[in-house]
Amino acid sequence: MSHRLLTVISLLVLVILATAYQSQMRLELSQQPPDIQAEVADRIAERLAEQRRECREELIEQAISRTDSFLMQNAQRLLGLDTMGRPIRPLKPVKPPTRMPGDTVPPVPILPPDSF
Repeated sequence: MSHRLLTVISLLVLVILATAYQSQMRLELSQQPPDIQAEVADRIAERLAEQRRECREELIEQAISRTDSFLMQNAQRLLGLDTMGRPIRPLKPVKPPTRMPGDTVPPVPILPPDSF
């Protein structure tokens, strides 16, 4: 029990000392010359502006990335629906059968073969 009481008392003393130190630091900061306070305020303002700029740039990059991915998905979906690619080459037509004329007469020599 005494060990627990000693721990609680030491923690209480640490909290009191930390609070006193923090209030002392605030007092010292408020008593600084105005030019130092102005410089500190300028640095804080610069840092906040830098953080806002970095956050804005990161946000814009994320928005661009999401927009690009959405547009790519939409384009791929539309490509699958709209175009079927190049059509296949048509087959050659079947060659029709050759028909013989109906009035064929066997050739007969005009001159007899002995006349030459």
